[in-house]
Amino acid sequence: MEDRLSTKFIKELSKIKDPMVFLGVARILNVDLMVDKDTSKDFAAVLNEVIDSYNGSNRKRRRELLKILEKSNRYKEDVGSGNSTQSSAEAIPNKEV
Repeated sequence: MEDRLSTKFIKELSKIKDPMVFLGVARILNVDLMVDKDTSKDFAAVLNEVIDSYNGSNRKRRRELLKILEKSNRYKEDVGSGNSTQSSAEAIPNKEV
């Protein structure tokens, strides 16, 4: 089951069209994007750390991340094709306190 989730996660990562989604996933997984104050890591190193961190996460977190990626990719496909039934403002719930 874990291998299947990992494979599915990698497939969903490859479908990402918005770099901010990838950065969000890296942030959720606590992956550092910078080597030091002035130097950023290369993409391959960050991707490797994201996959390693995902594989090291518990089952619940892996499933949540997979759902986030699936919804994000599905939303991006719907918006790109004009099939979206809701605006981007409706897609993100407004939480007022």
